[in-house]
Amino acid sequence: FVYDADGQFEQRINPETLTWAPVTHSHWEGVLAALIDRHAAETHSKYAAMLRHDWARTLPRFWQVVPKEYVKYLAVPLTEPEALRA
Repeated sequence: FVYDADGQFEQRINPETLTWAPVTHSHWEGVLAALIDRHAAETHSKYAAMLRHDWARTLPRFWQVVPKEYVKYLAVPLTEPEALRA
């Protein structure tokens, strides 16, 4: 997962080797939220807590990034096929 605070992520990614999508699938949203919650709890990160506190605003700024060769092995798809990037 990548947090794209400045909206520049898609200009920086290598489309030859990676697939990326916004986090729209409820499964992956749950995975991401759990990772941030765990990080906040273990490190006392105020930034992580802020991300979760304002989840409706911050979630759309996250991308899920997967090597193209690995996408077919995901147990849960990233998103609907037409929404995939690259």
